[in-house]
Amino acid sequence: MTIVAVLFAGPALAQTAPVSQSPAKPKTTCRTAVITGSRMPVRTCHAAKEWADVDSGHRRDVDRGNLVLNTISKAQTDSVGTPSFQ
Repeated sequence: MTIVAVLFAGPALAQTAPVSQSPAKPKTTCRTAVITGSRMPVRTCHAAKEWADVDSGHRRDVDRGNLVLNTISKAQTDSVGTPSFQ
């Protein structure tokens, strides 16, 4: 009976499940930011793609702020650029 079990167990052992390779995690990069009003810096870690998204969001915010400042500046000056105080 043991010989029969070994004979049937042989093919089952030969068929091993393929080793699934998990996708490689993207390399994370950490940045340290000092927050105004805090003594402790904040460390944030993201993948390169996520940092690109964060940076583009920051650039968009700066561009919007500059647009608002330029709009206000042009509205408060005359055609030559001299401030009008009326």
